[in-house]
Amino acid sequence: MLYDLAVAPPLPPADSARKIHEAIVHGDARTATDELQASSHPESGWHDAARAALALFRPETTRAPDLAALARWVNQSEDDRMGALAACSHLALTAVLSGERRVLAELVALEARLLDGMSNRESQLRVELSRAWQSLMLGNLDGLEAALDAYQGEARQLGASALVVDFNVVRAFAASLDGRTDDMLAIARRVSRMARTEALPAQEFSAHLMLGRARRRSGHPHLATHIFRSLEPMACAAWRPWLTWERLLAGDATALENHETVTGAPPLGAAGVALARTLRASGEGNRAAFDAAAGELVAAAEASGLVHAEAQDVVIALDGTTAASAHGEVLSAWCRGEQNLAPSSLHGLLAWSPPTEDEDAEADSIRANVLVRPGVGARRVLALGTPLLESVAPRHVRRSRRKQGRVETLLAVLGCAGDAGLDTATCFRKTYEFEYQPAVHEDVFSVLIHRTRAHVDGLAEIEHGDGRIALRAPVALLIPDPRCGDATRDRLLRLIARGGRATANEAARTLGISVRAAQDALKGLAEEGVCVAHRSGRKFEYAVEDTAFSEPTQRLARSPA
Repeated sequence: MLYDLAVAPPLPPADSARKIHEAIVHGDARTATDELQASSHPESGWHDAARAALALFRPETTRAPDLAALARWVNQSEDDRMGALAACSHLALTAVLSGERRVLAELVALEARLLDGMSNRESQLRVELSRAWQSLMLGNLDGLEAALDAYQGEARQLGASALVVDFNVVRAFAASLDGRTDDMLAIARRVSRMARTEALPAQEFSAHLMLGRARRRSGHPHLATHIFRSLEPMACAAWRPWLTWERLLAGDATALENHETVTGAPPLGAAGVALARTLRASGEGNRAAFDAAAGELVAAAEASGLVHAEAQDVVIALDGTTAASAHGEVLSAWCRGEQNLAPSSLHGLLAWSPPTEDEDAEADSIRANVLVRPGVGARRVLALGTPLLESVAPRHVRRSRRKQGRVETLLAVLGCAGDAGLDTATCFRKTYEFEYQPAVHEDVFSVLIHRTRAHVDGLAEIEHGDGRIALRAPVALLIPDPRCGDATRDRLLRLIARGGRATANEAARTLGISVRAAQDALKGLAEEGVCVAHRSGRKFEYAVEDTAFSEPTQRLARSPA
């Protein structure tokens, strides 16, 4: 196996070291082992490159060279400098995966010194790759997309497959930071297949991570969970900070385990720990712990650069007592109830509502509530954050037993509208999501208003007259918002993705729905190709599959330490 190499094997000649580095990059374990153990020779820049490549997967047994060690090649031969630049490229990926913006800046500076006077275009592109990652971490996106297109085109002409994949991974991340989720998904799907075809372990892993991120941010956290669960057994220290962050935001509650801070954790690792603590404190309603963890989360995420905006979105969406107007129009519009589609950063958390023993299936389908406070106004808050509202002491509006939840929808619409209320046509459109025709809909809407008044009797009043309708609440109310709810099919997909496979009986028992409802939903999902049915004896087991993702190759598997 690739990862059973000794910590400090005898060193072969420099020209062989370049081939060994190439073998490691392509996961050729046997060749690398045989060559590295062949004989002892003076070191070269390519020996450092080989160590840096190995350290991406087994840092506990193979230590990567540090910047001081690589700096010794600055005034050496071009071949040694080329090897040192290859080592810098591996270290740059490690810095990105751990959110070490400062380390990456130091690497970029060293790369400029190593590159001075060198004409090798592949080495120049390695430096441009590091600079592109640095631009992302600093939030400098202007002109980056065009530059990346040009670089990956050059890399393709040179036959540098690893660089082609790397540049496309950066392009996908840039698209996510720029809010171009569809572009991100398209790039991630393509690069994931490309990395697997080229048999490049490091690129395959980073491409799969990016595909999972793209699935999460495009509203398919169940597919993201499937990908991250497949990668988890193969992840070592270098990949774990990013993987943990993505798992948490995909709604994978098992990533909350072992979330104590590790001394000296890199920024993204610290951010993941703080995110886990923030989510746990929110679910427990521990305001002091939440405030402390949220502060650590935002600070660590800012140090990383790549996940700062996501961290801010999470804190604001969880804390219903804070204003959302200062951070992003999409999040602000969602919090105000003007837009039902949440920011892409929250798609996984909308799917995450840790169950309690007394939580029924209907309650579990609500992912957000509207908090209405007299004199303060209203705002939407994630269901995961409602335990934090103890200081506000809102009265909880119970769920109705009607399937479509029109009563709660009307209350949520009116709550978000504030004291001014809405005209009848607008209120109807927001509640039913189609246009109001008085001759057809007036009686139906009047019945709904009557039912809604009865539902909140003693808590609030609904005023309806002169073509307007408004909610008057003398006390703070917490209204379940079905517009942010889950369909049965979405809950089934998450369940299957977490467990790998499930039968209709198992799904029904876990989600608290009827077996017939589970069977019908799973059959429909299978017919649509969203999940796949496998016969197991007399039963069918259902599994989630991603057409752009396949289980990682054995080159990525970790051998025992």
